[in-house]
Amino acid sequence: MEEALAAERERLQQILDTSPVGVAFSTKGFIHFANPRFEKMFGARKGDPSPNLYVNPEERDALVEKLSRDGRIDNYELKMYNAQKAVRDMLITYLPIQHDGEDGILGWLLDITERKQAEEKAEELSRNFTNFLESTSDLVYLKDTDLR
Repeated sequence: MEEALAAERERLQQILDTSPVGVAFSTKGFIHFANPRFEKMFGARKGDPSPNLYVNPEERDALVEKLSRDGRIDNYELKMYNAQKAVRDMLITYLPIQHDGEDGILGWLLDITERKQAEEKAEELSRNFTNFLESTSDLVYLKDTDLR
């Protein structure tokens, strides 16, 4: 039985170690576990203060309150500092956790900065095109050239 449990723990550790998503948990604002992806994204390790990662520290306080009220936070977007102290857009999921008798937060974090930049660029192009159409008195004809 102990061998099976040890093998299962090793398998779970391997999953965490190779995950493309940052995973960490903290209590009282200090990190107790961070997988390699989390460490690479944020340059933060066990023992580091987690509030330093937030661009808006008061947002962390609001998230802690929301987590205690709602029991979980799913797919929430916020801005955090990466290892180079650059602002990155993150998609987070937080769950409550107990560690050594203390309430804590277990988090999955995914960097969505490139996706957000692509969305912003598409919105800008759409606004520019709409402005062009509204400001021109010329006839504009659009044709779909996809000849499948």
